[in-house]
Amino acid sequence: MPINSDKPQLWKADVSASVDLYNSWFLATAPETFRESRAKSTERVRSAFMQTDDLRSITAATLEQSPAVLSTLRMSTAPPIARDRLIGLAAVSSTVVKRMEEGSMPVRQHLLFLVHFNLLAGQGVPGLTIDCVHAYDILASHGGDGTV
Repeated sequence: MPINSDKPQLWKADVSASVDLYNSWFLATAPETFRESRAKSTERVRSAFMQTDDLRSITAATLEQSPAVLSTLRMSTAPPIARDRLIGLAAVSSTVVKRMEEGSMPVRQHLLFLVHFNLLAGQGVPGLTIDCVHAYDILASHGGDGTV
């Protein structure tokens, strides 16, 4: 049964009360929430920089050992690469990127990630490309030695 649908004269007071409640909650909790979020983000970025030697050593092995660095790598490009855009560019399922950013490798272990982190157009702007191919395709096409 509708509570106030037949009483539009009460809507303004209800909306005003709701906005006031939200504003008081936001002012009370947001500063702490932002501090916590910033601290977590700072630690993730610091860890990613340590694991990649300040972004100088980004390899498939790095992604296999620490898949969560993918999020930092996405945001290190200029402009940052949206998760959906990376999924499209890498031609992988959203589950692959999501699991990696959560810190675990995808269940299918036959995926091989080829990572290129280059300076774009000589302007000192880092770019990130991640190609996802089936490892058995590479092994079959390169004599089984695993070279690319």
